[in-house]
Amino acid sequence: FSNNCIYTHKILQVNYTLYDIHWCQDSMNPWSLANAMTLAQDADSLSSDSGRHPFLYAQILGIFHADIVHNVPTSSTQMTQMEFIWVSWYQLVNRSKGGFAAGHLHRVELVPKSDLKAFGFLDPDEVIRSVHLIPHLHMG
Repeated sequence: FSNNCIYTHKILQVNYTLYDIHWCQDSMNPWSLANAMTLAQDADSLSSDSGRHPFLYAQILGIFHADIVHNVPTSSTQMTQMEFIWVSWYQLVNRSKGGFAAGHLHRVELVPKSDLKAFGFLDPDEVIRSVHLIPHLHMG
């Protein structure tokens, strides 16, 4: 890191295209419990009948950037800006099937904090759009 600094941001803005080719923009603020959707790592290999979910969901905890200096002997040392999001991952609730056939949306829950995969970093360019998650309170 240049100057050993990481800079924080208040808002992440994501541009996306609607089904009717209109352009829209989502603004996500970690202080308002913003949630984001991204493609699953193996989404390219998923087929519609595989039964595997093509998306990952995350709660945004922080939005950052850092000035990075990559020291490689074969190239010049240039400073570049790296943007990243600190997230808490959601996981699909396996006891609940979702989708068109089930007649309701998929259900998600935060990965337990004790799990090593509960938190991670995400490239802002990988965020498809924000998602609004509705609590299902009577399920606990």
